[in-house]
Amino acid sequence: MRAIKCFLSVVTCLVFIQRDVAGSERFEDLLDKWAVQHAKITTLEFHYRVFTQGPDTIKNLTAAELNKILTSTDFTSEREKLRELTNQLLENPKSIPVPWAEAIFIKSGQKIRDDSSPLYVEDGVNRIYKLQHPNHDQIGINGFPGFPMATQNFASFVFDPSLFLAHQGEATYKLVASEDGRHIFHMTAANQLVKEFEVKNGNVQQITTFSAGKPYEIRWFRDYGTNADGIDLPKGAVTAQYQGENGITLIDVKVIDQCTIGLPLDESLFRVSARKGSSIHDFRKPEPRGAALHEDTDDVTVEVFRLRPELKSR
Repeated sequence: MRAIKCFLSVVTCLVFIQRDVAGSERFEDLLDKWAVQHAKITTLEFHYRVFTQGPDTIKNLTAAELNKILTSTDFTSEREKLRELTNQLLENPKSIPVPWAEAIFIKSGQKIRDDSSPLYVEDGVNRIYKLQHPNHDQIGINGFPGFPMATQNFASFVFDPSLFLAHQGEATYKLVASEDGRHIFHMTAANQLVKEFEVKNGNVQQITTFSAGKPYEIRWFRDYGTNADGIDLPKGAVTAQYQGENGITLIDVKVIDQCTIGLPLDESLFRVSARKGSSIHDFRKPEPRGAALHEDTDDVTVEVFRLRPELKSR
C-alpha cells in the first residue's frame, strides 16, 4: 500500500464503510468490506489529543443534550475548537487548565505503542506498561489474553470487525429504517437488541450499544474524508457512557492532528526505556516475579525477559 499522509482534526474511531449503502444490502456484507479495508492498514501513526473525563467533572448531559452540543460545535475544524467543546462539557471549565493530553499511537503489524499515560507497548504476545515517578519508573508486563489496553485504544481508532464479532457471538442484522439517505440497522443477539447503527452517505454517524434494552454507550462520528487508498476516515468522534439513573459516567473525545498510514516504522519506536532503580513487575503465569534495574536502559525488554526467558517467544 502506498504511503499517505493526512492531517486530521479529530478522530476517535476510523470506521470503514461502503460509500453507498443500498436499502436492501445486508449489514454482514458491510462487515466483510470493513474487514478487507482494515487488513490494508499494516502501519499507522497518529499524533492525537485525548479528552477523557468522568462524572465528577462533566455535566450530567442526556444523549440528546450531548448530541445538540456536538452538532452545534465545529470541533473538528481547528485545535481551539476542542477547547470550546470541552468548555460546554465540563461543570467548571477553569478547574482544568488543559483538559486534554497529547499522545502518539503507533502500529506496525501486531506491534502497538500508545504513549498516553501510562505508556503501553504490545507485541501480540506480551504487554508492557510504564508508569513514571519522580525518581524511578515502574514497569509491568502481562501476557495475553487479558484486558487489551493499547489494543483497546487501537479498536477505538480503527473499527475491526473480527474483534467486534468475536465479542458478540451469534448475531443478526436488520435494516429497520431508511429515509433521506439515513439508514438504521439493528444488531440483535439472543432476541435482544445489542447495537443500533446509523449510517448516512455511506458512513456510520452513530453507534448505540444497549444493555438490558437501555442505551449504555453512544459513539458519534463526524466529518469524514477519504484518503489516497479510498478509505473513508472520520475526523472526529465522541464516546459517552451511561449507567441507569446515575446518568453519564464518561465522555471521551480523541483529536488527531496528524495521521500517517503505510510508511515503514523503525523498531526503536517499540522499545521502552527505564531509569536505574526502576522496578519491574512480571505478572505472567505461572507466578509473578519482580526485580529492580541496576542501571539505565533504553530497552527494558532485555531485563524483562531475563526474568522469564521461557516466555519471551511463546
